[in-house]
Amino acid sequence: MKPLIYSWKKKEVKYSLIFLSLILAVSLFLFVRYYIGYVSVGGKGGYITKLNIFSKVQTDVWGGIFGIALWVPGYTGVNSPQTFNGGEIKENIPLIYPCVDIDGTEIYASTVANPEWSTVRAATVGEVDAFMNKNSSDYDSATNTFTHQINITLGSTTITNISALYTYQANSTNSTVFPVGALRDGKGDFLFVCPNVKPNIYNTPYTPDTVANYQLMLPVPYNSTQTYYFFVDPYDRCTSGYGISVSSFISGYVFDNQTKLPVYNASVSVGGFVVYTNALGYYNVTGNSGDYNILILKEGYQPYYDNVTLEAMGNLSYNASIIPFTGYNQLMGNIQGVVYDNSTGLPLDNVTVSIAGQIFTTNITGEYNFTVEAINQTIAAVKSGYAPYLKSVLISVYNATYLNIYMTPQKEAKVTGVSMGVSAAQTVVVRRRIIIPRPPRIEKPGYVNYYLSVSEIKRKLRAGTYADEPISLFNFGKNELNVELSITGEAKRVIELNKHSLRVPPDSNSDFIAHILGINTPGVYNGHLNVEGDVNITIPVAITVIEPENVNVKAMLLDVEALTKKVYQDSPFKFKVSMKNLLSGKSYKVNLTYILKRANSSFSKVVGSDEESLYTEITLLRSFTIDKNLTLGRYFIVANARYLDLSSSAVDNFEVVQPIYMHAFLGVPLWILSLVVLSLILITGTGTYVRFLVLSRRRYRVLVDF
Repeated sequence: MKPLIYSWKKKEVKYSLIFLSLILAVSLFLFVRYYIGYVSVGGKGGYITKLNIFSKVQTDVWGGIFGIALWVPGYTGVNSPQTFNGGEIKENIPLIYPCVDIDGTEIYASTVANPEWSTVRAATVGEVDAFMNKNSSDYDSATNTFTHQINITLGSTTITNISALYTYQANSTNSTVFPVGALRDGKGDFLFVCPNVKPNIYNTPYTPDTVANYQLMLPVPYNSTQTYYFFVDPYDRCTSGYGISVSSFISGYVFDNQTKLPVYNASVSVGGFVVYTNALGYYNVTGNSGDYNILILKEGYQPYYDNVTLEAMGNLSYNASIIPFTGYNQLMGNIQGVVYDNSTGLPLDNVTVSIAGQIFTTNITGEYNFTVEAINQTIAAVKSGYAPYLKSVLISVYNATYLNIYMTPQKEAKVTGVSMGVSAAQTVVVRRRIIIPRPPRIEKPGYVNYYLSVSEIKRKLRAGTYADEPISLFNFGKNELNVELSITGEAKRVIELNKHSLRVPPDSNSDFIAHILGINTPGVYNGHLNVEGDVNITIPVAITVIEPENVNVKAMLLDVEALTKKVYQDSPFKFKVSMKNLLSGKSYKVNLTYILKRANSSFSKVVGSDEESLYTEITLLRSFTIDKNLTLGRYFIVANARYLDLSSSAVDNFEVVQPIYMHAFLGVPLWILSLVVLSLILITGTGTYVRFLVLSRRRYRVLVDF
């Protein structure tokens, strides 16, 4: 028997196969990682199907920033410069300026703190490419990005033929709302301009009471960082009637009419703004001159209503004494209804409704419900951005009293009604120190360097509903604050925080939301909100979850159920609506409206409607397609029913999620990793099988030990 010895040529073939397999695997991974996608396209025989394929690639030489631009008369601070890494987006950055042109302004991002405004001109794309260290042929170069042209007016000079780009606007594929143009001054420093920054409400002049969005896409040199400084047009002039010298202020204290002590956390509504008194009972509001209603609400007190006039350049000191609620003496009754936006007809959430010393905050269904003394009562409602609501209503003893509240968006404040409280006899001299990062306006304390916008979280809501509590942490100090957020106690079962940590820059604020869920057994859930870190704050939390709506005073039982608890973008969402007639032998028409709402957001969209005749019971199966650009997260499907001059609402929640194969590990989607693993298995298996075939053809195999 002759031993079989592997020849060098056979070893060479073996190692060559292994080497080629590795090259194939790596090439396949790189090819799949960047160029392969999956899509299903329907076609039909005899027809030509059009298919457009787009490639989106992450860039590391551009940064983004967006937020709101505020005109704050008297503001003496400086907007913090922002340093960008390539590919970084800075979200919700407020820019504050003491003077803005009433017709709108431009936001300039400069590479230096002191640009030479008098020599600003249009920059060429070649100059920007050189600044970015990019070749003009690169896919993310300035040459391939600044493909449009715009004109701007800087002071009295018009600059034309500015190379520009258009940034993406949500739900608008080809939007031209937010262009960005490239400029350069005589010293060679760059500026990038976002023109036509105007209030979000169309055809509204820019005033201290308006809010405008801005967004910019800014170049970042390759393999480096870039700091930008933000300005408005330095030649803007505050139009007469607005600006630093003509703002009107109203401020004062709210006292208990009997004890004469300050009233803490009372809501004060003036001209569409709702602010809250601090521990000293103090409040302040900045606005334009004119006639306004003032409405003050506090649990345990009667509503206070009066009218005030703000003079141009005036500082009105207005103190109020509110009357405590003394209790019930007669039979009780029930009042309930829904709060609507008078212009859109949609329910309003986070509306503070008060009657007979009680406070109720509406959720996404807009519903409120009180049990009060069956006499003539005054009901009041306030919400930022809306005119205060006040109405006298007679409460019935034996039947529920239904009152739907329609609130009008605040445009021009007019004086109506009479004072229902007693003005304080004493006059208090007020020292005004105002910090206005965004409404509501909050007095800057003189003895602490931080401030939490709430001192307690006390809410009442029905099982199956939810409410949001927006909270802000203000930093008045010179050092950055870093804190951790948590909920302890029983309240942890019904409260979710949208953030668990905050970073608050000096002389600024950061926001978070306590998402309150009425999904547990009815009862009282007590606990604390803890802020721990550079500052330590603990505030009490008391959430009362009450029984679902009592049906014995309703004509119909309404329920909505999300049949798809988790749904993908661009996929159908199915839900079921059930109605039961509680009036024996009587039928009536029901008008249904279906609304999609996003948790922790003001997003609201009508997704369908029905009109049905209800005899006994009806179950409806409905569906709609989730928009492919809809943000991932938790949503609510709300069913609103109107019938017999009454209304009912029901709500259920679901989530918009990514398919499992779109999830990523170390930045690589799982479907790509799966392809790579399968490819390696296939290559290894093929090699093993080939080796087996080669060896099986040999008659003898002897291992030789050299």
